[in-house]
Amino acid sequence: MPLVSMSKRSRLPENIAAMDISFSAGEMKLLNDTFAAGAILGSTYLQRQ
Repeated sequence: MPLVSMSKRSRLPENIAAMDISFSAGEMKLLNDTFAAGAILGSTYLQRQ
């Protein structure tokens, strides 16, 4: 997954290292269940009028 909005060039190495993170099947299930479509309700700061 790409990382966006990096504020400082000095953060690039840690952002690149994040691509090497791997999750177990159980962790993926937890993430998919927690962040499934409709699981989080409410507006975000990204919504514009």
